[in-house]
Amino acid sequence: MLFPISRYLFLIFMFVAIPSMADANPPTLSYLFPSGGQRGTDVQVRVGGLFLHANSQFEILGPGVSIQAPLKRIPFLWFDGPLLTLTESQQAEDYPKELSTIVRIDKDALISKRLARVWNSEGVNGGWKFELGDFPEIIEKESEHYHFPTTISLPITLNGRIYPKNDFDDYQIKLNKGETIDAFVSAEKFGSPLDARLEIVNSKGEIIADNDDASGVDPALVFTAPIDDRYLVRIRESSGKGSPAHVYRLSVSKNPSVRSVYPMGAKIGSTTKFEVIGSNLTLPTVELKTPDRIGYQAFPNSNLLFDVRNVTEYLENPTGVNSSAIAAFPCAINGRILKVDEIDSWHLDLEAGQKLQFESRGLALGSPCRPKISIADATGKELASAVSIAELDPVLLFNPTAKGKYTLKIAEEIPARAGVSFTYRILVHTETSKLPIINFVENSLTVLRSGEATLNLKIERPPGFDSKIDVSFSALPQGVVIIPAAPFFAKGASQVAVKIKANPETKIDSFLLGVSATIPEQSPVVAHIQSKPSDFSVDKVRVAVALPCPFKIVGEYNMKWGSRGGTLSRNYKLERLGYDGPIIVDVADKQARHLQGVHGVPKVIPAGAVEFEYAVQLGPWMEIGRTSRICVAGVATIKDQGVDHIVSYCSVNPNEQMIAVLESGKLDVSSASPNIGYEAGKTTLIHLEIFRAPGLIGDVSIETVFPDWTGIKNVTAIVKAETSKVSIEVPIPSVLDAAFPVYINSNLKQTNSSHEAKLKLELVPKAISVR
Repeated sequence: MLFPISRYLFLIFMFVAIPSMADANPPTLSYLFPSGGQRGTDVQVRVGGLFLHANSQFEILGPGVSIQAPLKRIPFLWFDGPLLTLTESQQAEDYPKELSTIVRIDKDALISKRLARVWNSEGVNGGWKFELGDFPEIIEKESEHYHFPTTISLPITLNGRIYPKNDFDDYQIKLNKGETIDAFVSAEKFGSPLDARLEIVNSKGEIIADNDDASGVDPALVFTAPIDDRYLVRIRESSGKGSPAHVYRLSVSKNPSVRSVYPMGAKIGSTTKFEVIGSNLTLPTVELKTPDRIGYQAFPNSNLLFDVRNVTEYLENPTGVNSSAIAAFPCAINGRILKVDEIDSWHLDLEAGQKLQFESRGLALGSPCRPKISIADATGKELASAVSIAELDPVLLFNPTAKGKYTLKIAEEIPARAGVSFTYRILVHTETSKLPIINFVENSLTVLRSGEATLNLKIERPPGFDSKIDVSFSALPQGVVIIPAAPFFAKGASQVAVKIKANPETKIDSFLLGVSATIPEQSPVVAHIQSKPSDFSVDKVRVAVALPCPFKIVGEYNMKWGSRGGTLSRNYKLERLGYDGPIIVDVADKQARHLQGVHGVPKVIPAGAVEFEYAVQLGPWMEIGRTSRICVAGVATIKDQGVDHIVSYCSVNPNEQMIAVLESGKLDVSSASPNIGYEAGKTTLIHLEIFRAPGLIGDVSIETVFPDWTGIKNVTAIVKAETSKVSIEVPIPSVLDAAFPVYINSNLKQTNSSHEAKLKLELVPKAISVR
């Protein structure tokens, strides 16, 4: 018997847990939408991901941000998007589910990106960031069909998604000649897979300004209107991709906005003059009194940070050659690569055996410069060098073998790149000026009951510091142990791995785990999760003890023909590993291939059953000749130590997949023309013809789907079994004067199967269609 989804959400089954043999499916936090909010507001946030059961819990870390309501299940808005053909349709695809909560942001919360984590009885996952801002915010109204541009007023932060594939979003603004706007995107910065592109489009439809990558792959542009006009700020995916996880935050303003600052740091408590580049700035420099605390600080009128240190600061000479040798360390060296192929030289007086570390900070602070750092001796021979890896700043360790004069050289790693924004900042550390930094590699960890998992720690050592370092952990819950019991960083080692083990009686729950290192003659060093300067620093990993699933869905390899738009079913067996209760089976969140519109409904397998049949509906637009592979999952609610837990099993092996080679469908709907002319304020007829394959008999239900913005009500009709033609009346609102699509969905139901067909038509004003 099939149950509707709404009823499935409220079904709760319980049994007494016993030891099991299957693994768990830890949740995956695929996205937050929106991925941020304005300070001083409450934001409804959709938490999307895989295996997000109804009992999942959620956190956003750092003071000033709080979760106001438990997560609750909400309907998922799925857009199929354009038909994917081979070989793209053979790629794995995720089909997330969504939960919702309210996030409160205090008005004085520190502007930063905050780590988010989600956990349930099957594990924990995190990594997505939640961004705090000051502009008013709106969330786009999503539609799979055509939509009008959203008119905006400034300043504003726009929250949207590029979804489905090939989607783009337009935001309209009226500008007078000479007015300048600053637009920048946050996406990659908080975990989105979006590789965004920004475009400015005039009223003629011409792209007159654009940007692809400004900070990482996130674009930004400054645009000055050449004439009075209505302009579109358009955001799209550079390669045409799109998904529910392709989330963005697009901020647009006429406010003074700093995009680049030089130098990128200053001495603690000093008054420093900074050169600034940006939009709507009244002066080319800003004088600031730096705070009386070391660390990264927010730069006014920007989303940039600058670095405050208690060391001597050096600025390059305009020639790029700095003749006065630097002999006192630690210090900070600041400069810019202004010309292509420029190499800046800094002269150093060094002692034999003097251990120094040259640490770049530019990439972390938002500079586009990817510096190559090198050390040469008095003859010009290069002795050591370092370059950036991915988006990480280079770090160079150097230990001169002889006293003498050396040269620190800094150049742009990528040829043909230079300019006033290509700033660099190099911190030069000594053995005593830098403390060790310990980082967690993972932000969360799942440990199966009766199992173990590995937690990795890394250390950044000061130059010359290679001693053994003992590591200690915060209190552990009963039944959880660390292996080895007294872990340590070995002499000279930069990484250590420890095992976290849960015994068979450990409570299914999560806990926060902290780590500190003991270093002689220093305060304990606390480990933090590895992050960027703009991220709020987190000093604890969340560990979840997970309950293994007490059943498995198994089958034998089975491939068959499947009719496009028809029903596909297959038989499965259940291996019950001591659990005899009911199980709910549905199409899985995680798929081996794109489903191309395949869908199913939850089915309850009764208690004690060891075999079942499950059916799905194949998409009406699936590619003929394609091999469809569909994964299913089973979910049950169990009671363990007096607490309800939701566990799942997902079929990922070919033997457990529903496999079919697609052939032509048995139902079709067509129109004499793909374009239907209309006159505003009048009724238009859509003439349709139904095709039923030989032997397929029955009434066909017809449903129209118009874009919401048209204001046209969707209608349904029945085409009797003895007829094949139908005409649908469409009252056209008087305000419409643009082309728009309509989707025609048709369905013929039989006792144990169903057949679907789908048609897309374009309704066009008759004046346009005549031309």
